[in-house]
Amino acid sequence: MEELIICVAPYPGEKQEEKFPGKMDVAQELICSYNAGASIGHLHVRDDDGLQTTDTRWFQSDIEKVLAACPMIIEGSTGGSPEHTLEERCVSFTVRGIKMGSLNLGSINLWDGVYKNPISDIYYYAQELNDRNLKPFINSVDHES
Repeated sequence: MEELIICVAPYPGEKQEEKFPGKMDVAQELICSYNAGASIGHLHVRDDDGLQTTDTRWFQSDIEKVLAACPMIIEGSTGGSPEHTLEERCVSFTVRGIKMGSLNLGSINLWDGVYKNPISDIYYYAQELNDRNLKPFINSVDHES
């Protein structure tokens, strides 16, 4: 039997109130996902309202809850908002409990726009991952839904 690694992202890159109304218990979503077979949780740093932020307090709290309940591997995202700097987009890498970080190897078409990842940014993220001894997570995304 082949091994299968399942990565779950309880929120999309941008909060979509029409699909995810109200406050989501991110930690509980990840714990349930782990119990259903997922081994990696992809997370963006979010505040108490589910909006992307560079303040890691809520993010750290969710990670601590997850790791207290299960051995899920937590992947920090380099997503962030368009106005975030490269340093701010890597803030998830600074949080205790993170084992991996997203490394997008190019720009990504998202709905009606493009999420740009020029080569200079990719080098920056790769260096941050290396400096923090985090494993890069490279994936392909299909946003047709």
